[in-house]
Amino acid sequence: MPLSRALDRLRADAHVSADGFLSLVPEPRVLDRSELRSLDSVAEQEFGIPPAVLMENAALHAARGVRALAPKAVLVVCGGGNNGGDGFALTRQLATFGVHARAVLVTDPEKRSPLAEMNRNAAQRLGLTLEHPAGSTPSGHAQNLVGTGAWDVVIDAMFGTGLSRPIDGPLADLIETINSVREKTRRFRTASLDIPSGLDGDSGRAGGTVIQADLTVTFASSKVGFGAIEAQHALGEIVLVPIGVPGSLTSRFGVPLDLSPGTHWRDAHRVATTRAGVESASRPAGRDAAR
Repeated sequence: MPLSRALDRLRADAHVSADGFLSLVPEPRVLDRSELRSLDSVAEQEFGIPPAVLMENAALHAARGVRALAPKAVLVVCGGGNNGGDGFALTRQLATFGVHARAVLVTDPEKRSPLAEMNRNAAQRLGLTLEHPAGSTPSGHAQNLVGTGAWDVVIDAMFGTGLSRPIDGPLADLIETINSVREKTRRFRTASLDIPSGLDGDSGRAGGTVIQADLTVTFASSKVGFGAIEAQHALGEIVLVPIGVPGSLTSRFGVPLDLSPGTHWRDAHRVATTRAGVESASRPAGRDAAR
């Protein structure tokens, strides 16, 4: 089934631009990296909403987006930061809806954020994690799993909006494998959580390798870099989902994204970032720290 048709299940409850940007957030906005970090912090300090609750909300709504693809078997590739925590929480949510979902950690087990550790532990106790065997590396094990052909959706939950450097080494090799197997075999679709791993959320550029997503389920707001021409090959279709942050708080940050009928979201994105005084990466010339 074409991806656009699969996402029709979400359109009834969404604000939809003329070119397909779906927002399940009533009044969508565009935020940069520092604003996203502040949003999480103020949600906890002022409203008493802890990061774990925001992560659970993000996973629940991401599951809705992924389930629109009608997957039979899902592999969730998780990093050690909070984006990986989103991935482990998503695995658990998908399993509760009867989807065969398994998560694999692709980084050093000793280098996990507290939220990633908490959600990995829960997924592990439920038998939803695929541990790398002795003699293999986490990223190498993930590469082998990707190549088995056992999955119809592979979820990228490696790096989020906090990433501001090129990805290199074994994780770059893993990303290349995911992209290559997807392109050559067409056995699975790739969905990224919040942002495709390797893409800079502020500039929209990738200094190195980047996930080529068919679908990006992004959290709380659009990202400044999403309007960049350089970002389009990586983003695929975009679904913006809420994470339980009150609208009265979100409205303090960033700028509105106009998705009124007939509007093209990239044009609206360019207008929004220009009005905010941000150097828009859309022009041809050109949770968050742990994510």
